[in-house]
Amino acid sequence: MEIQPLADEYRGKTDDELLRLALDAEHLTPEANVALNAEIARRRINSAEGLTLFRKEEELSKEEQGKNIGSLVVFHPYGIGRKRFGKAGRIYNPETGME
Repeated sequence: MEIQPLADEYRGKTDDELLRLALDAEHLTPEANVALNAEIARRRINSAEGLTLFRKEEELSKEEQGKNIGSLVVFHPYGIGRKRFGKAGRIYNPETGME
């Protein structure tokens, strides 16, 4: 596979998208790694510091998404909204919309 089409594709990505790819660099082909590293260097993104900071931000984001209680709506005499009830330890599955 040629590197130039990959380089063109990476050039069109945002910094966050490039850093997200860099987090999973072991899943990329050697040519893709070369193109990714070249684009990161071209944009002067400090890969060591930037990757560490981005990894922490991604972990916090995933943690916040895990706190989503879903789309369960309860009508009660004090208003309309979401309220937790039932057994603890249930996990919301966004694909099925069920716990």
